[in-house]
Amino acid sequence: EVREQYTAVSGRQFLAGLAQREQRNPQFDFLKPTHMLFSYFTSLVDAYSKVLTPTDVQRVFGEDGQDPKKVLARVVQRYEWNRQAEEKKAQAKAADDEKERLYQSVDWHEFVVVETIEFPD
Repeated sequence: EVREQYTAVSGRQFLAGLAQREQRNPQFDFLKPTHMLFSYFTSLVDAYSKVLTPTDVQRVFGEDGQDPKKVLARVVQRYEWNRQAEEKKAQAKAADDEKERLYQSVDWHEFVVVETIEFPD
């Protein structure tokens, strides 16, 4: 794991240099693209790169996380959004329940066929 993390931080140039330097070392055979563990190694490097290299959005949130007032404002904003989403969901469920109640209140057995209309072909 340490190799993968260091490669993720140092970049692909480090990986190429390491593979060149250790090409005769059997412990580093996984650095060769033909080795069966090469894809596993590169997937770990990619995963660590995503985690260890923050995006612009992560940097902004990281900076906002240092100010307690900004954190509290984001928490309140998220709470309000969740509350509104729950209210909308409850209103939609109430409307569906009312619709179902009205549908169930109709006595469908009391309907009688009064006339049949036939259309000529």
